[in-house]
Amino acid sequence: MKQETDECARAVHNILRSHMAIQDELFRPTWRKIIRIPGVYRPVPYGEKRDELRALAEQLLGIRTRIKGLKPEGDDDDGRFLISLRAYCSSLSESILALSDICGRLAAKSNGEDYPRSSYEKEIEVFRALETKSMEIGMSLNELRKKERKTNTGNASPQS
Repeated sequence: MKQETDECARAVHNILRSHMAIQDELFRPTWRKIIRIPGVYRPVPYGEKRDELRALAEQLLGIRTRIKGLKPEGDDDDGRFLISLRAYCSSLSESILALSDICGRLAAKSNGEDYPRSSYEKEIEVFRALETKSMEIGMSLNELRKKERKTNTGNASPQS
């Protein structure tokens, strides 16, 4: 794999890790969330999480632009990987922005605005569908990566 391709893949992986950490903070049940004791309970900073998610989506846009500038072609493994990585960036960005919108609405709700549970549930359903789509593309990327590694391992000559 070319160095530029590897750098793009690593940057996307780091963004994914940050995204998953934010999801953990938002959705993972904790005793602090379950038992809301004043002084112990710390509300989720939805506005901050919305901004962090938007920043991640912006980073993905930058990576997509970088990949486009590399002008990948589908006639080799590296090009196919970059084309799939670009699609993954788009899909992951959609998912991140959907979660960002939910966080924005939850931030507004914590400030007294209306956000019906039914709307929340519908938006979570859309978010989960977008997330599933990006996971499917991510799995195909992993397969391309495995194939590329096998090809490189199979072509490597033993060193004396």
